[in-house]
Amino acid sequence: MKAVRKTVSKSIAATVAVATVAAIPAGVVNAAVLDSGVDIMLSKNPALRAPELKNSDSEQQYPVHGFAASFIFYQTVSILIDDDGRGRAGRTFEGEAGGITTPGAAGFVGVLFTSDLERLYRETVSFEYNAVGPYLNINLFAGDGSLLGHVQSGAISILVGIGGGNGTWL
Repeated sequence: MKAVRKTVSKSIAATVAVATVAAIPAGVVNAAVLDSGVDIMLSKNPALRAPELKNSDSEQQYPVHGFAASFIFYQTVSILIDDDGRGRAGRTFEGEAGGITTPGAAGFVGVLFTSDLERLYRETVSFEYNAVGPYLNINLFAGDGSLLGHVQSGAISILVGIGGGNGTWL
């Protein structure tokens, strides 16, 4: 009985090995054919093309600094625009969030990217943040969920976590 099991096991192992060796090249060949077919289809059908991305030159950059505090499930965020592009200080964003973040505080310095500062001031109702110690990202949204701007910053911080909430420019 042991001899039969051993023979069957060896036969199965050999069959799997041969099938694997045969299937890999066939899969690679088939993938190449499918990939070229998709490229042709996408280039001919404008509805299936990826949307055009905005040129990074269309976003203005504004220096910012701010503060964030976390009480594990409750966070506060303040963003102060240092220069509004006209040589004077801009407005201040104040937000309150829910999420999960290590407790503590952060001071940050970075850049606000937005294509329309006045629209950002007028329409921002919510935000999300992503904190990873020395890096803090804050995304600012309109009521319809569209992204109005984002802050990329370096932080002196022990905050690690994510969350989001409501806020406004004062």
